[in-house]
Amino acid sequence: LVTSFVGTHLIKVNEISEIEPALKRQLIVSTFLMTPVLFALSYGFLPNEFNIARPGEPIFSVRSYYVFIAAALGLWTGLLIGFITEYYTSHSYRPVQEVAESSETGAATVII
Repeated sequence: LVTSFVGTHLIKVNEISEIEPALKRQLIVSTFLMTPVLFALSYGFLPNEFNIARPGEPIFSVRSYYVFIAAALGLWTGLLIGFITEYYTSHSYRPVQEVAESSETGAATVII
């Protein structure tokens, strides 16, 4: 909740042109703030080691830092996906500008 509040309430947007940079800053801030929170949660609320058992399979031992690593990788991968998505879908970057320029000659050019 705290990281969401910081990301949404402390970064203000006053003009339409500020929306895209504000969203990028919110994504970065929330990722940086959530990483130590994940670390604290994984070490504070999980035992140092626990077992996972599936029927017919051997017992698998899991350490609390495995959970942190998996969650942190998901968090940072989400940040990377956000940047890549923004690059290929935002009008501020060249790929979208090229598609927009090619559409000036007609819709068929965009489809091709």
